Amino acid sequence: MAAVVAVMLLIGGCIVPAATPAPPSAPSASPTLSGHFPTPRPQPTSEQECVQQGGQWGPQGKAGLVVCNLPTLDAGQVCTDVSQCEGTCLAGDDLAATAGQCSPYTLNFGCHAIIENGERMTLCVD
Repeated sequence: MAAVVAVMLLIGGCIVPAATPAPPSAPSASPTLSGHFPTPRPQPTSEQECVQQGGQWGPQGKAGLVVCNLPTLDAGQVCTDVSQCEGTCLAGDDLAATAGQCSPYTLNFGCHAIIENGERMTLCVD
């Protein structure tokens, strides 16, 4: 996760409040997860290690940094804040919803509607 944070800092992420609140979809929660990830998983440093863990190795974001984008352990789990997900808490199509679903991958480049503290916002990560 430290590598993810470093990557985000290098590529300039920004959070912009959205005009209206946000949503989820049908939850597919994992009962073995606590909902918080205080200790991030180590980021693979080689293509072989990345692929063995089911990740996507290669250039990511506009900067084209070659890193591993791992699948999250909590993909699809219902969330109301980004801190509850290994990746981020993605908002769905319902603009009034205050919950979303945890992202399928740890890195989420581009602009996405997210849920932070129960509010819909837009997160752009280059």
